[in-house]
Amino acid sequence: MSNKIGDSKIRKRADGRFEWRYTTGRDPKTGKLKRRSVYGTTYVECYTKKMAIIAELEVHGKTLDPSKMTVEQWLNEWLQVYCGNLADSTRHKYERDAANRIIPYLGKAKLCDLSTEDVQKWINEISAELSPKTVTNINGTLHHALQKAVDLSKIRSNPAERVELPRKVKTEVRSLPETSVKSFAAALEGDFYKSPILFALYTGLRINEILGLSWSDVDFRRGVIHVRNQLYRNKATGDVVLNPPKHNKTRVVPLTKQAVKLLKEQREQQAAWKENSFGVWDNRFDLVFTNEIGGVLVEQSVRKHCKTAFEEIGMPELRFHDLRHTYAVFMIRAGVDFKTISENMGHTTVTVTMDKYAHVTREMEQESAYRLGAFMDQLDI
Repeated sequence: MSNKIGDSKIRKRADGRFEWRYTTGRDPKTGKLKRRSVYGTTYVECYTKKMAIIAELEVHGKTLDPSKMTVEQWLNEWLQVYCGNLADSTRHKYERDAANRIIPYLGKAKLCDLSTEDVQKWINEISAELSPKTVTNINGTLHHALQKAVDLSKIRSNPAERVELPRKVKTEVRSLPETSVKSFAAALEGDFYKSPILFALYTGLRINEILGLSWSDVDFRRGVIHVRNQLYRNKATGDVVLNPPKHNKTRVVPLTKQAVKLLKEQREQQAAWKENSFGVWDNRFDLVFTNEIGGVLVEQSVRKHCKTAFEEIGMPELRFHDLRHTYAVFMIRAGVDFKTISENMGHTTVTVTMDKYAHVTREMEQESAYRLGAFMDQLDI
């Protein structure tokens, strides 16, 4: 038998008992060997316990001759070899999770020694500083990597499969009150990023869907836009590409008259920029929202200017994404059915939409009771 898991000889101790010492791998954070012992009052008893432990280790993928590959080495191989066909945004997230959150904690452990207990301790540790949703997403990255190792027979089971994840805390969405819309628009007056920010309010698109919207996706005749792409910028290289939208879900979004007016003004503005650009105009993706020479807008700049406008009207807690929530809330208040709202928003199911905005319908139910009461007051009942 191999010494790789501590197959040492059974020895008789000074107290008369028999002992077999073995290791179950290395601590994923310190890299030190994890040692354990079993005891028996007789040699046969100790030997029986030894064989039972070896069988258990075999069942859980800790073979007698495990690979020397560490978790860090496998993650690097997985990213380089098996993630090449993923969307850039997905691959970048995996790389970020691996480098910042997984490798510093689990990287030194041997791949075939990594246990569910190791992964659980890691989850408990990062849960102290990260939100439940973030922890779940990062564990998802580890799970994908380890599942590929299972598929390739590098390990027998996925230690990230049966862990206990932190319970997600449901938070109520925030939106811009109807009474504050005019003041918000006024706060954006003269701001270079006014158009893409207001377009979020008019359409409910995500920020990268707005920045990745091409003129070919705008249908003025039908009064709709086709959401086929989202903009992705590689932070390491600065390269920009257009990727499919979230969930790979292409959708058609009808335009309000305010959105149509904004798009027509944006088209005229771009024509003027192009004419006065002295030949340097370069809108290679035919984007709707660009800078003065056709370049791609920077997501963080749009977010920052939106945040400034929120602060100016006394609502610093709001963020750009809350304009998407505002669009949904306004549609609900306008009487639009949830199926249509869900399709416009690009949610996976109607249930997701109804669950996310349930508080709005509760408020409307209460308002309807007040209105009915006022009506009955007029009847002098």
